[in-house]
Amino acid sequence: SYRYTGQSKPAFDCIEQLQKQLGEIDKLPVALRDTYVALLMEVDRPGDAFDILGRDYDAAAGNPQRLEALLPTLVEAASYSERGNELPPYYQKYFAAIPQSKLSLGELAEIGRGELTDSLVAFLDHAKRYAQICEWNDFYDSSFDYYLKCAALGDEFSLARAIALNEGLMRHTELADLLLEL
Repeated sequence: SYRYTGQSKPAFDCIEQLQKQLGEIDKLPVALRDTYVALLMEVDRPGDAFDILGRDYDAAAGNPQRLEALLPTLVEAASYSERGNELPPYYQKYFAAIPQSKLSLGELAEIGRGELTDSLVAFLDHAKRYAQICEWNDFYDSSFDYYLKCAALGDEFSLARAIALNEGLMRHTELADLLLEL
Protein backbone atom coordinates (compact mmCIF):
# COMPACT_ATOMS: atom_id res chain seq x y z
CA SER A 1 0.00 0.00 0.00
CA TYR A 2 2.99 2.33 0.44
CA ARG A 3 3.66 2.44 -3.24
CA TYR A 4 0.10 3.32 -4.19
CA THR A 5 0.17 6.29 -1.86
CA GLY A 6 3.33 7.64 -3.47
CA GLN A 7 5.73 6.37 -0.80
CA SER A 8 8.27 4.46 -2.87
CA LYS A 9 11.01 4.35 -0.25
CA PRO A 10 9.01 2.48 2.46
CA ALA A 11 7.67 0.09 -0.19
CA PHE A 12 11.21 -0.52 -1.41
CA ASP A 13 12.42 -1.10 2.16
CA CYS A 14 9.72 -3.77 2.71
CA ILE A 15 10.69 -5.72 -0.39
CA GLU A 16 14.38 -5.33 0.36
CA GLN A 17 13.84 -6.83 3.85
CA LEU A 18 12.06 -9.80 2.29
CA GLN A 19 14.85 -10.16 -0.25
CA LYS A 20 17.46 -10.20 2.53
CA GLN A 21 15.54 -12.91 4.37
CA LEU A 22 15.42 -15.05 1.23
CA GLY A 23 19.08 -14.47 0.49
CA GLU A 24 18.92 -13.46 -3.17
CA ILE A 25 16.65 -11.35 -5.32
CA ASP A 26 16.37 -14.22 -7.79
CA LYS A 27 14.39 -16.18 -5.19
CA LEU A 28 11.55 -13.63 -5.21
CA PRO A 29 8.52 -14.47 -7.37
CA VAL A 30 8.72 -12.83 -10.81
CA ALA A 31 5.91 -10.33 -10.13
CA LEU A 32 7.52 -9.22 -6.86
CA ARG A 33 10.94 -9.02 -8.52
CA ASP A 34 9.42 -6.82 -11.26
CA THR A 35 7.96 -4.56 -8.56
CA TYR A 36 11.33 -4.45 -6.82
CA VAL A 37 13.00 -3.37 -10.08
CA ALA A 38 10.36 -0.67 -10.60
CA LEU A 39 10.98 0.56 -7.06
CA LEU A 40 14.74 0.58 -7.66
CA MET A 41 14.08 2.94 -10.54
CA GLU A 42 11.80 5.09 -8.38
CA VAL A 43 14.38 5.40 -5.57
CA ASP A 44 17.09 6.38 -8.06
CA ARG A 45 19.05 3.12 -8.23
CA PRO A 46 18.85 2.37 -11.97
CA GLY A 47 22.23 0.62 -12.03
CA ASP A 48 20.98 -2.00 -9.56
CA ALA A 49 17.78 -2.33 -11.59
CA PHE A 50 19.85 -2.86 -14.74
CA ASP A 51 21.90 -5.61 -13.06
CA ILE A 52 18.79 -7.50 -11.93
CA LEU A 53 17.07 -7.05 -15.28
CA GLY A 54 20.20 -8.28 -17.04
CA ARG A 55 20.16 -11.51 -15.02
CA ASP A 56 16.42 -11.93 -15.62
CA TYR A 57 16.96 -11.27 -19.31
CA ASP A 58 19.73 -13.86 -19.55
CA ALA A 59 17.51 -16.40 -17.75
CA ALA A 60 14.66 -15.70 -20.19
CA ALA A 61 16.73 -16.32 -23.34
CA GLY A 62 14.56 -18.18 -25.81
CA ASN A 63 11.31 -16.83 -24.32
CA PRO A 64 10.38 -13.99 -26.71
CA GLN A 65 7.40 -12.84 -24.66
CA ARG A 66 9.43 -12.41 -21.47
CA LEU A 67 12.29 -10.76 -23.38
CA GLU A 68 9.79 -8.37 -24.98
CA ALA A 69 8.37 -7.54 -21.55
CA LEU A 70 11.79 -6.91 -19.98
CA LEU A 71 13.41 -4.97 -22.83
CA PRO A 72 11.77 -1.53 -22.34
CA THR A 73 12.64 -1.42 -18.63
CA LEU A 74 16.14 -2.72 -19.32
CA VAL A 75 16.66 0.07 -21.88
CA GLU A 76 15.29 2.66 -19.45
CA ALA A 77 17.54 1.43 -16.61
CA ALA A 78 20.55 1.46 -18.94
CA SER A 79 19.74 4.99 -20.01
CA TYR A 80 19.36 6.34 -16.48
CA SER A 81 22.50 4.57 -15.28
CA GLU A 82 24.52 5.64 -18.33
CA ARG A 83 25.08 2.02 -19.37
CA GLY A 84 23.60 2.19 -22.85
CA ASN A 85 26.81 0.79 -24.27
CA GLU A 86 25.97 -2.52 -22.51
CA LEU A 87 22.67 -2.97 -24.37
CA PRO A 88 23.73 -4.54 -27.70
CA PRO A 89 24.10 -8.12 -26.35
CA TYR A 90 20.61 -7.94 -24.84
CA TYR A 91 19.11 -6.80 -28.13
CA GLN A 92 20.99 -9.58 -29.91
CA LYS A 93 19.40 -12.15 -27.60
CA TYR A 94 15.98 -10.65 -28.30
CA PHE A 95 16.49 -10.74 -32.06
CA ALA A 96 17.80 -14.33 -31.87
CA ALA A 97 14.55 -15.35 -30.17
CA ILE A 98 12.08 -13.84 -32.66
CA PRO A 99 11.30 -15.01 -36.21
CA GLN A 100 11.03 -11.50 -37.68
CA SER A 101 14.79 -10.95 -37.45
CA LYS A 102 15.41 -13.97 -39.65
CA LEU A 103 13.43 -12.57 -42.59
CA SER A 104 15.35 -11.46 -45.67
CA LEU A 105 15.30 -7.85 -46.83
CA GLY A 106 13.06 -8.91 -49.71
CA GLU A 107 10.58 -10.57 -47.34
CA LEU A 108 10.62 -7.53 -45.06
CA ALA A 109 10.09 -5.18 -48.02
CA GLU A 110 7.13 -7.24 -49.20
CA ILE A 111 5.61 -7.17 -45.70
CA GLY A 112 6.38 -3.44 -45.43
CA ARG A 113 4.15 -2.71 -48.43
CA GLY A 114 1.14 -3.67 -46.35
CA GLU A 115 -0.17 -3.04 -42.85
CA LEU A 116 2.34 -4.11 -40.19
CA THR A 117 1.18 -6.52 -37.50
CA ASP A 118 1.71 -5.65 -33.85
CA SER A 119 4.69 -8.01 -33.66
CA LEU A 120 6.31 -6.33 -36.67
CA VAL A 121 5.69 -2.87 -35.21
CA ALA A 122 7.42 -4.03 -32.02
CA PHE A 123 10.26 -5.50 -34.09
CA LEU A 124 10.61 -2.24 -36.04
CA ASP A 125 10.72 -0.17 -32.84
CA HIS A 126 13.34 -2.40 -31.21
CA ALA A 127 15.39 -2.78 -34.39
CA LYS A 128 15.46 0.99 -34.94
CA ARG A 129 16.53 1.64 -31.34
CA TYR A 130 19.17 -1.09 -31.58
CA ALA A 131 20.51 0.43 -34.81
CA GLN A 132 20.77 3.82 -33.10
CA ILE A 133 22.52 2.38 -30.03
CA CYS A 134 24.97 0.53 -32.28
CA GLU A 135 25.65 3.70 -34.23
CA TRP A 136 26.26 5.71 -31.04
CA ASN A 137 28.69 3.04 -29.83
CA ASP A 138 30.62 2.76 -33.12
CA PHE A 139 29.19 -0.64 -34.16
CA TYR A 140 28.49 0.69 -37.63
CA ASP A 141 28.07 -2.62 -39.44
CA SER A 142 25.40 -3.82 -37.02
CA SER A 143 23.77 -0.42 -37.16
CA PHE A 144 23.70 -0.54 -40.96
CA ASP A 145 22.23 -4.08 -40.95
CA TYR A 146 19.33 -3.09 -38.72
CA TYR A 147 18.72 0.23 -40.44
CA LEU A 148 18.36 -1.78 -43.66
CA LYS A 149 15.79 -4.07 -42.02
CA CYS A 150 13.83 -1.07 -40.75
CA ALA A 151 14.06 0.66 -44.13
CA ALA A 152 12.73 -2.49 -45.79
CA LEU A 153 9.68 -2.20 -43.55
CA GLY A 154 9.15 1.35 -44.81
CA ASP A 155 10.93 3.45 -42.19
CA GLU A 156 12.26 6.53 -44.00
CA PHE A 157 14.54 7.66 -41.15
CA SER A 158 16.28 4.28 -41.23
CA LEU A 159 16.75 4.49 -44.99
CA ALA A 160 18.38 7.90 -44.59
CA ARG A 161 20.69 6.59 -41.85
CA ALA A 162 21.65 3.52 -43.92
CA ILE A 163 22.52 5.78 -46.86
CA ALA A 164 24.59 8.03 -44.60
CA LEU A 165 26.44 5.11 -42.99
CA ASN A 166 27.10 3.53 -46.36
CA GLU A 167 29.48 6.36 -47.24
CA GLY A 168 31.98 5.00 -44.72
CA LEU A 169 31.09 1.32 -44.87
CA MET A 170 31.07 0.95 -48.65
CA ARG A 171 28.25 -1.61 -48.60
CA HIS A 172 26.80 -0.39 -51.88
CA THR A 173 25.56 -3.78 -53.08
CA GLU A 174 23.36 -4.39 -50.04
CA LEU A 175 21.99 -0.88 -50.19
CA ALA A 176 21.28 -1.19 -53.91
CA ASP A 177 19.57 -4.54 -53.35
CA LEU A 178 17.30 -2.93 -50.77
CA LEU A 179 16.50 0.00 -53.04
CA LEU A 180 15.51 -2.43 -55.80
CA GLU A 181 13.12 -4.14 -53.36
CA LEU A 182 11.43 -0.89 -52.31
